[in-house]
Amino acid sequence: MPTRRYVTAVQTDKKGEIVALCNPGEVWSPRLKHSVIADIEVGAHTYWIEAEVLANETGKHILAHLLPPVGSILDVEDGRF
Repeated sequence: MPTRRYVTAVQTDKKGEIVALCNPGEVWSPRLKHSVIADIEVGAHTYWIEAEVLANETGKHILAHLLPPVGSILDVEDGRF
């Protein structure tokens, strides 16, 4: 059974790409992107965020409740975060 890890922040590179998931105070944090991918693929851990759908004139977006520095609105259609 995978362990749930709750994500409250992310680290990004200069292009705005997420390079690590974080939850300050947790021993696993920060967890680099390649390690997160491996964790999920082998079923060791799942990563959770608190989110809601926000609809406006440009379409539907995900409003993720994360700490800075990441912007909190992500395109649903994009599929990346």
